[in-house]
Order: sequence, then C-alpha cells, then structure tokens
Amino acid sequence: IVLLCLMLLVLVKDNFKALMYNHVAIFLGFVMAGLSTWAFQQEMISAYLWILMTGIATYVAYIPFNTILFDRMIATTREASNVGFLIYLADAFGYLGSVSVLLYKDFGARDLSWVEFFTQSSYALAWVGGIGTLLAMGYFARKLKAEKS
Repeated sequence: IVLLCLMLLVLVKDNFKALMYNHVAIFLGFVMAGLSTWAFQQEMISAYLWILMTGIATYVAYIPFNTILFDRMIATTREASNVGFLIYLADAFGYLGSVSVLLYKDFGARDLSWVEFFTQSSYALAWVGGIGTLLAMGYFARKLKAEKS
C-alpha cells in the first residue's frame, strides 16, 4: 500500500503539485490512524485489524515524509541543500521520539494499559500530525505562490 502511494507520487512531474500531493498523502495517513482507532473503540473492527490499519497509516504518513517530501521541497524551492542531511535529521528525531514514547510509558504513564496508551497515542498522532501537516501545506502554498508572483 505504501509503495503504491509512493509510486503514484513519482508520476507527478510538477514539483509544486507533487509537494502538495505528498502533504495530502501524509495527512490521509494521520486521518486513517485516527479513524481506525475510533472504529476500534466503537467495536467496528477487531484489535488485529486496528493494529494493522494504524501500522499502515503511520507508514503512509512517515515514508512519504522521509523520502519524497524532502526531494520535492528542494526541487520546488530551488534552494541549495542536501536531502541526505534532512533525511538524517528526520530519522534522528524519529528515533528520539520512539525512545521518548517508551520512556514515557514506562515511567510517566505506568497506570495506563498498553491498549489505552496506544489509543491515546494514536489520537494524539492523528490530531497533532494532521494539523501540523495542514499548517505546513498552507505555509508552502503561500510561500511558493508569493515567490511565483
């Protein structure tokens, strides 16, 4: 599923449109994480399907962010930069986030079950990631449209 999304983004030749579509793909990943969590809480889907869907959703959000987004951002802005450094920086924050989540669960939220913790984390991911993606999309749309004029 993730490879299919990436493959479709590569077909877009206009860098600005591809940058915007990339943001949409990332946003949809966050939405999918939130909706699958809601569906699990409503007992519409099984725990297995919930974990599967949130896993796919986070990959749909993360992989385009950490690969194509940086390439298209550099190509659209025409800034002299290095995509390798940006990918390294995103990976470093991703690992820091993973360790932080585990430390928080073990030392800050001991009373929560793993299901409750994962549910709350999925909602937080959906809201913070979704809003952040929309803000970034608006920023790039405004900035790049202003540079064109």
